[in-house]
Amino acid sequence: MSSTRKLARLAAPVVCAAYVTYVAIDRGYYHIERRKELDAATARAKAEAARRNRDRAFRARRRECETQTCAGMQPGTNMNCVNACISQSCFDEIYAEEPLEDGEVDSKRSRLFQSCARKSLVAEREKRRREERAEET
Repeated sequence: MSSTRKLARLAAPVVCAAYVTYVAIDRGYYHIERRKELDAATARAKAEAARRNRDRAFRARRRECETQTCAGMQPGTNMNCVNACISQSCFDEIYAEEPLEDGEVDSKRSRLFQSCARKSLVAEREKRRREERAEET
């Protein structure tokens, strides 16, 4: 008789925290492998949610810059303005030496800028939260 079948026969399935664990009636063990899989899946889901939140904040900032700060410029020619509006420090770090020309697409620098800008947006949000908490106390 296999250990899985034996486990199922000796144990009663119990639904606990969105997954099934097998709690042994007389020996006190449970199905550990399933729990590890679900814990890993939960960690991946949390990381994905955090990434989506960073992306959402970045897209919101980009949209705000495109519609308000750099609204008077042509859409194909305003990328330097939009990038500087999103994060001036990242713009200076990545595009200062050689700014984008009108209509130019530089994928490598764009990825570097987006990564830097997302990190700076997260840092700004954390700084605001710390300041709010300090004001509350």
